[in-house]
Amino acid sequence: MRFRMLIEYDGSDFSGWQLQKNVSTIQGALEDALFKISGQTIRVHGAGRTDAGVHARGQVAHFDILKPHIETKKLRNAVNSLTPGSIIVNQLESVSEDFHSRYSAVSRRYRYYISTKPLAIGRQYAWLFKSELDDVKIEKFCEYLKNKKDFTSFSKVTENMEHYLCDIHFSNWIRSKDDFLIFEIEANRFLHGMVRALVGTLVKVGTGKLTLSDLEKIFIGKDRRLAAMAAPACGLFLEEVKYQ
Repeated sequence: MRFRMLIEYDGSDFSGWQLQKNVSTIQGALEDALFKISGQTIRVHGAGRTDAGVHARGQVAHFDILKPHIETKKLRNAVNSLTPGSIIVNQLESVSEDFHSRYSAVSRRYRYYISTKPLAIGRQYAWLFKSELDDVKIEKFCEYLKNKKDFTSFSKVTENMEHYLCDIHFSNWIRSKDDFLIFEIEANRFLHGMVRALVGTLVKVGTGKLTLSDLEKIFIGKDRRLAAMAAPACGLFLEEVKYQ
């Protein structure tokens, strides 16, 4: 039987989503909990493999379990009781066998938070960036991204990557009332490290260190070394995964 989970987590103390030896991961914590509940070795498949320190409000995952002897609500409560408080399964429901959290998804939406002032509470959820950022230049950057497809220059190189093409559905720049600057982006897929690389480049555009002409050279060059350094992981949130 297949189940889908909607998961929220604080990634501060985890080495990312993906299971790794000798370190704490979100996937590992969920699989450990399911093993304790069922006695079965269960693989949890996530919609996106967030990096170390990255957070999520809307991660989606699925898993298969043989003959669960527990109703769905109790299963969700049991998982939550066996995972750290920094991981919460907000929804758990049975789904058809052809659902796949990663391959059935049509888009993912991320938000990156920048704080313009030092924070005591919440400092682990935003990048403190004190330099002034030009809203007009960044809004032009967001518009510019919508017409781009090849994001090779904004991705870590991996051997099994078939291509570096992404369809950007939208990208927005938001100034919130509580002094947060927010970069929001939605696409059909994201490459490894892509959003953080885009944010690192965005602040260079916003401070006048890069122009749109410079950006064009970065995209044409298809070389990660041409783009800016990645923004810190702490400000990045996986907000939503959409399905048809």
